[in-house]
Amino acid sequence: MTGQNARTTALAAGAVAIIGLLSGCATPAGSGSSATITYEVDGQQKTTAFTPSNVTCNDRGAVSLSFPDKPFNGVSLSRGSTDTVEAWVYGDELIFFTSESVTVTQATDDGATTYVVSGQAGEVAVAALAQGSPDTPPDVDAAISNAVRYAGRLDLTLRCDPES
Repeated sequence: MTGQNARTTALAAGAVAIIGLLSGCATPAGSGSSATITYEVDGQQKTTAFTPSNVTCNDRGAVSLSFPDKPFNGVSLSRGSTDTVEAWVYGDELIFFTSESVTVTQATDDGATTYVVSGQAGEVAVAALAQGSPDTPPDVDAAISNAVRYAGRLDLTLRCDPES
């Protein structure tokens, strides 16, 4: 199995496992969720924004995995003794944000759950994903291990509406 296939399978399997653990509400694309990853390269601010879709959440966390429309993206917010967050987007390149000890605001309104992370500091890995041919997916694992890393921040809103 190639690196991307392995990583994609792992991401999908992880999302399914997390979704299985999370119950209560889910939200389709464009329903109040947003993510912005900001970092600086050679004095230039870079910003990547995307709209998480297929968000599933409850009081233990939230997960979003958006396929098949590009840019592919995902978010994982885990609540516990140490709250953690990962957010990634893959279009022309992979941009991956991660942070531990996250400050999270959680609100519930009419059954909807909203998680907000504002200006969270963390690490951003940026990797070009070389592809040998259209039939050969890029090796995501190798790209991440060799990625250039920057200090960055994340602004994130994940909203789940009650299931119908």
